[in-house]
Amino acid sequence: MKHSTCAPATECSRSAPARGYNAALLSHRVGDHNVFSIDIEPDLVRKAGATLGNCGYRPVLAHGDGALGWPGGAPYDRVIGTCAVHRVPWEWVRQLRQDGIVVVDVKIGTAMGNLVALRRQGDCAEGRFLPGWSDFMSLRGPTTGDRVGPHPERKRDSADRRTTALLTERPWEEPTLWFLAGFWFPPGVRFGYTIDEDTNRPDAIFLSAPDGSWCEVSVRINDNGTRTVWETGPQRLWHTVEAAESLWRQEGRPDWTRFGMTVQADRQTLWLDTPTGLTNHGIPPPSS
Repeated sequence: MKHSTCAPATECSRSAPARGYNAALLSHRVGDHNVFSIDIEPDLVRKAGATLGNCGYRPVLAHGDGALGWPGGAPYDRVIGTCAVHRVPWEWVRQLRQDGIVVVDVKIGTAMGNLVALRRQGDCAEGRFLPGWSDFMSLRGPTTGDRVGPHPERKRDSADRRTTALLTERPWEEPTLWFLAGFWFPPGVRFGYTIDEDTNRPDAIFLSAPDGSWCEVSVRINDNGTRTVWETGPQRLWHTVEAAESLWRQEGRPDWTRFGMTVQADRQTLWLDTPTGLTNHGIPPPSS
């Protein structure tokens, strides 16, 4: 049986030790004539080819947009994305054999996601996220779209002020909680700290989105055990975190293996436990 593998890549292979490393491992395992690798950087493709040749491997290499896959070598038994994607490119699924598998780092937002293994069944690919956590640089190319827009200026005197009982200071450090919040966040959420000009120390954490939504949450705990929140915009971002945290605890703090994903040509859906269970009702497409 032919074990062909396509490995779309991105600039993450820029460092010298990484040039062609993944392709070398695959070539050693299944034979270099069964390995096809594509990268958007022509210089990296040339350098990887030279490095692989010195090691005695000669997989098929190409320069191009990895989001389009490589139709010339299809159908593939496996597609491995050595990059992070907001949405799984449908071309990767279309170029798979039936029962073929795509493994890729799906990040629906900053630090929101993990590796997922999707098996093709008919006109659909479906599977669960993998244990642990991985983080790749994002796929680049003319078809990936630009999802980063301007973020709002944050002025506390123009925002609603309230308190929160949620004392988790950095929700992005709880990967599955943060991912669950990402089900309902608007696209492009960023996070970080504000700095007190007098002390030069962190004053609050912030979340913001290009749609004008933002919040700041004080790092200081009030006498009554709460923290102060300032938020405004079309979506109350800290309220979303609070709701996600409540659901996360209610569901028993699910690990990655309880999350899954269904990919179709015109729709991609995230879910918890079963495809018909809790879903995000579809991942929005990137802006262009």
